Amino acid sequence: GAGRKEKSRARTAAAKERSADETRKMIEKRFPSFYTVREGESLESIASGLGIPPAVLAVTLLSFGTTLPELVVSAVAARQGKSDVAVGNILGSCIFNALAVAGSASLVGRIEVPESVLALPVPVYVAGALLFYLLTLDKRVSRWEGGLLALFYGYFVLEASRLF
Repeated sequence: GAGRKEKSRARTAAAKERSADETRKMIEKRFPSFYTVREGESLESIASGLGIPPAVLAVTLLSFGTTLPELVVSAVAARQGKSDVAVGNILGSCIFNALAVAGSASLVGRIEVPESVLALPVPVYVAGALLFYLLTLDKRVSRWEGGLLALFYGYFVLEASRLF
């Protein structure tokens, strides 16, 4: 009785551990961290090859790639009529990135903020947050308002590529 149940639990736990380890290895194999940031080497290499500063890739391409899962979750939630999930995901991600990620990263190592980041990305972040706030005062974001936000991001990407 009890011995058999204990062995079964141990086998199940071991199988779960193996499965988690295999999943981790598969993710690392398919999406190795050096494709994004391996102590900044790869991002800097790509930027150097394109003839642009690494900050351009960080505030555009890299940030788009790391935020893509939130985009998908929010879009699916909105399509399914789950506005609370979409808005919670959007705001939760922004707040977490602005506070927890920045705070944790600065605890691990010093973060130098380039002047160019203070010139455009930070003001756009503040303006975007204010625009989102103003657009949500009526407790909804219409399609045209969503389009306006997307155009604002497109404008930011264009200006960021010219800035650096």
